Amino acid sequence: MAKPKVIVTRRLPRAVEESLSEAFDVTFNNADRVLNTVELKETIMTADAVLPVVLSSNRKKTP
Repeated sequence: MAKPKVIVTRRLPRAVEESLSEAFDVTFNNADRVLNTVELKETIMTADAVLPVVLSSNRKKTP
């Protein structure tokens, strides 16, 4: 049985990434930057799950 495909939006501690890699077919955001709206939509369409990191936000900052 194939492992579920998971996208991680930002870098995590090495131990966490290693654990995820053991359980899932994981794609990490190696650039470690916030994905724009288009990238995020494309990512959602290609994965079984997306693990968003709290720092990931596509909302505009309000003054």
